[in-house]
Amino acid sequence: MKPVLNNRYARLRLDYLKVSQPGHLFALRANNELHQHLKEISDQAYQRMEVLMSQMLEKTPAPDKEQDMMAWVGFMNNLKASAEEIILQEIVYS
Repeated sequence: MKPVLNNRYARLRLDYLKVSQPGHLFALRANNELHQHLKEISDQAYQRMEVLMSQMLEKTPAPDKEQDMMAWVGFMNNLKASAEEIILQEIVYS
């Protein structure tokens, strides 16, 4: 197994291709491009996560971490979950 498959988004993309796009998966394997494709998807997903998180934080600032740590953690977890939903739809499952 190549190191790229240790990445969450790469594994999700591979599972998606197996189930929903078996022809595309076959073509990627036949052309020996699968691991490069998965790496590109992974890189795009992480870059998009950074952009989305900064945009969301700019739009809706997080609570003060020093005053209420639990509110900050909850806020950041919700923000990350929202960004991840977008990433899955835009990049992984498209």
